[in-house]
Amino acid sequence: MRTLTIDPAVWAAVQGLPAGPIARNRDDSHANRVQVQERANYHLQQTLGHKTVSMHRLRHWHGTYVHQAADGDIRVTQELLGHASPNTASVYVATIGGAKAAAVHALPLPI
Repeated sequence: MRTLTIDPAVWAAVQGLPAGPIARNRDDSHANRVQVQERANYHLQQTLGHKTVSMHRLRHWHGTYVHQAADGDIRVTQELLGHASPNTASVYVATIGGAKAAAVHALPLPI
């Protein structure tokens, strides 16, 4: 079990719920991570109409923007994604906008 950093808006949304797991099955048993992912994907795609969005795609988004907000610190990204290795976490980080062009333009000229 690990501790997660949660945005205060999420806590505000769930503060009135009873203690314990939020995701439950119809028989009141706890939903596992696969069930939660499948239900969230269904809700995103069918209920909200975001046909190309999935929980996995949101994980990539989260990794990319956490990495950017942490000023490129892969260790922060690794810990927030819960990965054992920075190499695994780096798979979830994409370059944003003109980051590649900006990096090239920032190089000093060797002349």
